[in-house]
Amino acid sequence: MLSIIIVVVNLLIETSVSFTVVVPGDPIAAHVGSTVIVPCWISPPENAEALEIRWYRHDQFSNPVLLYNHGKLQDVQEEPYRNRTSLALRSDQSGGLKDGDVSLQLEKLRVQDEGSFHCYVTGESSYGSEEVVLKITALGSAPVLFPKPLDDGRVNISCRSSGWHPEPSVSWTSDDGRSLRPGGSSHSRGADELFSVHSWTAVSLSDAQLVSCSVSLRTGELKEGRLNIQGIVSSGPWKALFLTFLICALLGSVVFILYKYREKLTGKKPAKEMSFTVVVPGDPIVAHVGSTVILPCWISPPENAEALEIRWYRHDQFSNPVLLYNHGKLQDVQEEPYRNRTSLALRSDQSGGLKDGDVSLRLEKLRVQDDGSFRCYVSGESAYDSREVVLKITALGSAPVLFPKPLDDGRVNISCRSRGWYPEPSVSWTSDDGRAFRPGGSSHSRGADEMFSVHSWTAVSLSDAQLVSCSVSLRTGELKEGRLHIQGIVSSDPSDSSGTWKALFFSVLICALLGLVGLILYKYRDKLTGKKPAKEICEEETLERLIKEVAGDVNIEELRKHAVEITIDREHSHPDLKVSKDCKTVRDSEDYQHTGEGFPFQLCAFGAQRFTSGRHYWEVELAHSPNPPKNFWIIGVVKHGHFTARDRSALTPSNGFWFLCSDGPHGFYTNTEPSIRFSLTPRPERLGVLFDYDDGLLSFYNVKESTHLLTISSRFSESVVPLFNPGAGDPSPLRILDCPKPAELAVESSDDP
Repeated sequence: MLSIIIVVVNLLIETSVSFTVVVPGDPIAAHVGSTVIVPCWISPPENAEALEIRWYRHDQFSNPVLLYNHGKLQDVQEEPYRNRTSLALRSDQSGGLKDGDVSLQLEKLRVQDEGSFHCYVTGESSYGSEEVVLKITALGSAPVLFPKPLDDGRVNISCRSSGWHPEPSVSWTSDDGRSLRPGGSSHSRGADELFSVHSWTAVSLSDAQLVSCSVSLRTGELKEGRLNIQGIVSSGPWKALFLTFLICALLGSVVFILYKYREKLTGKKPAKEMSFTVVVPGDPIVAHVGSTVILPCWISPPENAEALEIRWYRHDQFSNPVLLYNHGKLQDVQEEPYRNRTSLALRSDQSGGLKDGDVSLRLEKLRVQDDGSFRCYVSGESAYDSREVVLKITALGSAPVLFPKPLDDGRVNISCRSRGWYPEPSVSWTSDDGRAFRPGGSSHSRGADEMFSVHSWTAVSLSDAQLVSCSVSLRTGELKEGRLHIQGIVSSDPSDSSGTWKALFFSVLICALLGLVGLILYKYRDKLTGKKPAKEICEEETLERLIKEVAGDVNIEELRKHAVEITIDREHSHPDLKVSKDCKTVRDSEDYQHTGEGFPFQLCAFGAQRFTSGRHYWEVELAHSPNPPKNFWIIGVVKHGHFTARDRSALTPSNGFWFLCSDGPHGFYTNTEPSIRFSLTPRPERLGVLFDYDDGLLSFYNVKESTHLLTISSRFSESVVPLFNPGAGDPSPLRILDCPKPAELAVESSDDP
């Protein structure tokens, strides 16, 4: 019995939150395709391994981004975040869960990840929740400039760029920094939620020789395209040049036609020869996971490729290409993993595109699976050729996290972990003077995303080094390094460490035991002395009542001693509710048209009785045979006069509302701040409500099961009335039952002034 009392006392002591959830005050900014750590920790620091850690978005509490409970990650997760989330360290100095660090790692960021994430942590008697805002940015492609001479001597310059988020701005400037007025701009948004921008302007040599088009984000990140127009227009006899060019073009066309059909004109058939050659770079193209890459390919000698067939494909997938251009346009015949990720592009800012024989491939949102060869195939009426381009995909993983652990021999075992690498990285250990350490061992693993994780460890002493470095690197030379100073971890004399730690352990243990004894003596001083302070009489009554509920089933008959008769106040009920003649039954009316968008919080009915003190109990029937129990309802109390229809965001205790809500498939939740969500099996058929005005308690009971469901603790002021909401669409109504009345009632009639 004493152990039960101690448990309940501790529950009462810890009704206030014993820890606080802490997050950064500013939004977290990250790029599309990258990996981000969303920091969250509890203060003061404590071991969070036994707590529930829930990250969720918007109102998706029961469908979380990540759920950690019972000492491990649970397989309950919002589908778009599957295989993309994990718990991580917010810094290299963090001790992880043991230090109260509950930060979220989110990989392969998408535009849809932008917005708020809730970090919710709860224990047996404490909980806390905070919101972190994630801002997603995407730095698009370098602007491509398309010049076109105009008849008036100016040049119309078109500027295009894609792959931006949020919507970028475009500016035009001259070589001396003056702003040029754009002729117009347009923005479009693709299926991937990224923005493309198109802007244009007309300039002459008197305006500028060097024209710049800059596409930028509000963060200051930008990409710029520049064009010198001096060679495009001349202030001299451009008409004569045009006519000369036209005559030469016509003569060239005649010569070409005669050459093309020479076998028909002469009756001779020349030996077949290749009229162009496909050219690609000799070296592999290297690009990072998540980025955009251009795979260069062009025909030589240069000629207009708009009428040719251009086919990019992989391995033996000729008939299932990465991209197919034919009959003057892109065809909808494509290997599925490359849909909405490919297009034809310019291999350089100086390229003339298809008209100049440039058939380069643009590949966006690179994945590990894109590593390997791509074949560029170009075919005309009498010629074809193909070449292979090799794409090397790399992924620079996370900064190594070092975990030190002192050993009995005075050394420190250091574990080094990092993930998100491609291809398989190598690990090296070095001292502060550059000497290499031999690792105790290393292991590599590969995840579902084809990325590599690496784990290596070594043991060092102060005689080996004070500063230890773990470097994880790729063959390209890219690396990330973690460094650790071990002087503060291990004593220079290993023979001293064991005695020091033992003495410290026993000192802490003795202090903890003395503190516990003092707490017990102080808490139960009234029982030990036989005295009972007057101010604790109310607390003791509450304690005894809670002990009865913890020790066994609830005695419903005891609760009914506080029963009051409740009726519905017709005057202040919502007009879309149907109230019975005896003012005991309420449901949604036949004419009410529910939009189907969430719970209808405005359909509220209010009790005609007002409470300003005492305990009051009533029961509500939620099942009407042969129908099943109601799925949608709200039952609780509200300050008298708060009858205005509101949405859920306004229905809070600070605004005078306290209730339990059954929201169908979304489960049960309170309107407390933060809300508490849970499931109930079986669903209550009859709900008992005990309202204790003086102690500030609102309790709910399953009458048929004789069980206590939940108690909301708060402070009540002014007059409070019962609150009912029958929801919409249920076959059963909500009915207030008659219970035996108590001998005395502390109730104000609604007719009282």
